[in-house]
Amino acid sequence: MKPPSGIKRHVKRNNKLISLYGPHKAMWKDLAEYCMPFRGNFVGDENLTTRRNTKNLNNTALLAVRIMASGMRAGMTDPSRPWFRLMPSDPDMRKYEPVKKYLWTVEQAMFDIFNKTGLYRNLHAVYTELAVFGTSVMMQFDSFDNVTRFNTLTAGDYRIAVDHEGKVNTLYRDADLTVEQAVGFYGLDRVSATVKRMYDNGDYDENVKIIHAVEPNRDRNKQSKLSKNKAFSSVHFEAESNDSKYLRQSGFDRFPAYGPRWEVVGTKDVYGVAPSFYALGDAAALQGKELEKDKGLIKSLNPPLKASGGLKKARISGIPGKVSYLSDGAGKDILEPIYQVSPEMAGIINDIMRTEDRIREAFYVNLFMMMLSSDRRQITATEVVERHEEKLTMLGPVLTQFRDDLLEPLIDNTFARMLAAGILPPPPPELAGQELELDLISVLAMAQKQVEIETIEDTLQFAGTVAQLNPSILDRINVDGAIDRFGELRNVPPGIITPMEEAQAQRDAKAQAAQMQALQAQAGQAIEGAKMLSETSTGGGNLLDAALGGMKI
Repeated sequence: MKPPSGIKRHVKRNNKLISLYGPHKAMWKDLAEYCMPFRGNFVGDENLTTRRNTKNLNNTALLAVRIMASGMRAGMTDPSRPWFRLMPSDPDMRKYEPVKKYLWTVEQAMFDIFNKTGLYRNLHAVYTELAVFGTSVMMQFDSFDNVTRFNTLTAGDYRIAVDHEGKVNTLYRDADLTVEQAVGFYGLDRVSATVKRMYDNGDYDENVKIIHAVEPNRDRNKQSKLSKNKAFSSVHFEAESNDSKYLRQSGFDRFPAYGPRWEVVGTKDVYGVAPSFYALGDAAALQGKELEKDKGLIKSLNPPLKASGGLKKARISGIPGKVSYLSDGAGKDILEPIYQVSPEMAGIINDIMRTEDRIREAFYVNLFMMMLSSDRRQITATEVVERHEEKLTMLGPVLTQFRDDLLEPLIDNTFARMLAAGILPPPPPELAGQELELDLISVLAMAQKQVEIETIEDTLQFAGTVAQLNPSILDRINVDGAIDRFGELRNVPPGIITPMEEAQAQRDAKAQAAQMQALQAQAGQAIEGAKMLSETSTGGGNLLDAALGGMKI
């Protein structure tokens, strides 16, 4: 049987991806309800603005997600401080001053683009999605005004697939447009007959579901320069139309989406595991505990009452200070609680607090609150390591996954766009043919490097101590190498540490000057000695004459 082609093939794959995504949908919906009600777009929730936070009497999970997202942005991609640098793959080239200055210029230009294009706003959404759903998708497009632009999707709006290496290379996303928007975006001649009819009837605000599919272009003509023959195909079509034509067909040279996952087990895993997965049970139980606590408190303050029949028509008030006049017929009339409610509030509150602590632990709240301290610019990697070394160890694989899924391709793709836009100065000739590497220097990344930094510091300190007993031990220490490596790990700006070639030239000049000074001192001593000899009398002359007279010429 001939496989489907054209739009039928994309419809078939979209349906398959929906079925694969199905098991995650129910879990994601629960996670959204308890951890972030305003994220995620699922069937029946088309209008996100109508949602209400109806299940959360205790908002600990919501606040924990917010702290984690803000802390990730501050710890990984803080817009107020450098969080990455570019380096040549050749270690020797990294010490070459023109190369260092050129790459520093590129980095500053890239930081400027990221600030102008709203990247950090999108990254905050990415971190929120990761905390709740374990998977996030951010798209990157070309921009005539700012080189590039970004757009973050929410769970439920997309389906993804991965290649043989476990990297996301396929995206099918939903876009709900009104009839008027669809006609304006694609043109009246491209939309289906159904949409045309609604447009002609004036039903401009009816909804039209559009599918945008981006995947490897397996059928492309590599010799063609048409956009539809690029490495990744990009097609738009109506989800509920039987038309055989695309609304739009084009392509991308690079995959335009990033699909970072919080935690994946193997290359077959498409969607990630989120911190919220570990907190969901506690988040749900917490609402029940909070409700029962409130019920007990209300019953203790305003208990149900029982009264004798004679008080049926009596006007009884529960307002503090209000007087109620009751019958005093021989003490037969009664008005009292049906039962006494005295909840053990200390134990209940303690149980709730322990549940809240487990939720905060699942979202690494203590670690990320440190990133959000009053002046986070003063936070050092050493402080982070000292206080949260265990959590950093647990986060290590996650940060590596995040680097591979998002940060490294983000920098690579943005650099390519900057080159294409012609906004960068010409590189030094020494960089020709050199691969550039990404080095992360954010607070969290530096905290992971802090172990090596502390090793260097401890070694030098120990050598200095031993040198007091045996100075020759310093011959074993490569101080220049230690300074260069320390500067790399600490991201010392270009120009602070003198390049090795210049430092050696300065040392040679100082040594030569010292040698000349020593020779001059020796010559001066010889002259002074001759003078003293010439002034010393021997009766028939002086010592200098006597010394010279004894010389055989």
